[in-house]
Amino acid sequence: MWDDGAARMVAANPRDKVIGELNKASSILRDVLNESFDNVLVDDKKIFEEVKSYIHNIAPEKRKL
Repeated sequence: MWDDGAARMVAANPRDKVIGELNKASSILRDVLNESFDNVLVDDKKIFEEVKSYIHNIAPEKRKL
């Protein structure tokens, strides 16, 4: 994520948002994600997409979709 933010910063204008806060789903995953992580159950389509994207970015080897 830092590498992506650094790459965006190169082309950013002074008032552009380069890196923002994580959404709630990503914040929770960041706090509980560890090597024993195996499954996450999500019952909301929007949150599912957020979780899928976050896992793809930080732990693609854990992605089983």
